[in-house]
Amino acid sequence: MKRRSLFFMQPKEVKVKTEEIKKPKDDELLVENLFSLISIGTEMLVYRNDLPKNLELTPQLKSMDQDFNYPIKYGYSSVGKVIEVGTDLSTDLLGEKVIAFNPHETHFKSKISDLVFLPDNISPREAVFLPNMETALNLVLDGRPLIGENVLVIGQGTIGLLTTSILSKLHLSNLITVDKFKLNRVFSQRLGADNSLGPDLDQDLGQEKIFNGLNLSKNKFDLTYEVTGNPKALDLAVDFTGFEGRIVIGSWYGNKKEKVKLGTEFHRNRIKILSSQVSSIRPDISKRWDKDRRINLSLDLIQEIDVKELITDEFRLKEAQRAYNKIENRKKDVVQILFKYGG
Repeated sequence: MKRRSLFFMQPKEVKVKTEEIKKPKDDELLVENLFSLISIGTEMLVYRNDLPKNLELTPQLKSMDQDFNYPIKYGYSSVGKVIEVGTDLSTDLLGEKVIAFNPHETHFKSKISDLVFLPDNISPREAVFLPNMETALNLVLDGRPLIGENVLVIGQGTIGLLTTSILSKLHLSNLITVDKFKLNRVFSQRLGADNSLGPDLDQDLGQEKIFNGLNLSKNKFDLTYEVTGNPKALDLAVDFTGFEGRIVIGSWYGNKKEKVKLGTEFHRNRIKILSSQVSSIRPDISKRWDKDRRINLSLDLIQEIDVKELITDEFRLKEAQRAYNKIENRKKDVVQILFKYGG
């Protein structure tokens, strides 16, 4: 049979190609895609050619089996239904809904071990947020927020919003977020932020603008998350993190470079900077927390939040160039875009 797959052909150009897909092997499933989610952070690095050369894919993205050179398939959040099974597998699996770390394409094959089976009480539109929720949960685990702390989240894209939604359950003293888009700030407060501010990251932001009207001491924030994808935001994170505070970087900058001020504030305040990446779990809890535990909790969290509200656009795969152009040229009103298949 044939499938249609999205390829990044060269910077800022995508194309949908028709490919032959073989029957599943004895231990494989064939899945028909229902929805896939565009990662406005990572995928746009691929789209703009902002990735380091000859970078290997993480083990979680087995389905792509390639390096980061054009033309490339890329994507890591698909939800589909099983339409064919290999001879070693039960036909009871037919019709089951599954979540896969798979690129944007109408059909794909997978082993059971690489899939997450969708619970009955989560819709496919909700389930497509699982990889993002898992990333947000990992950020919270890495940051180790304490009850009563002041926490700042810089960046309220999908990852930032989901991180905010988890943090809002922890009885913090202040949970403040920053994003340049008004709609994202509206969603941020809806998901539990005490306040959401809109700085211009290309200009200096006076401390008084953050602290004005907030119940914060000059000790500033105990914990800051940087999830904008913009390395310029690191200066903002350093400026507003207090003595012996922690900065958790969830952004992947790719080839982006920026001079970061690591002089007076960073040095004197003994600020700790930590990289958080979802491919692994914090070593000191990894004996108790494995990927299954993290996924199960992420599925629970998806049920507690109306993640469908974050979907601002849905496109057919054939409209892919228009979808990426909308993200590239975004002025406002774009939070999360999905591809919709079938029907």
